[in-house]
Amino acid sequence: MTDKFNPEDMPVLNLNTTGTTRYGASRFLDTPEAIAAYLAESMKADDTKNFIHALAEVEKSLSRHRCRG
Repeated sequence: MTDKFNPEDMPVLNLNTTGTTRYGASRFLDTPEAIAAYLAESMKADDTKNFIHALAEVEKSLSRHRCRG
């Protein structure tokens, strides 16, 4: 078994989010692993608009964590 992180191994990535609405994910993106999994799932959708929204959510999360110190 390898210790390298692989977002595909996370069970949450098996969720079908088709038909769900967008939400503010930034408050949940508190670790590099969560960010990687979120972006990996966003890229799977093959939807540019959705991916741009995901990038914006990641930026909000990173900005929030930088402000905390």
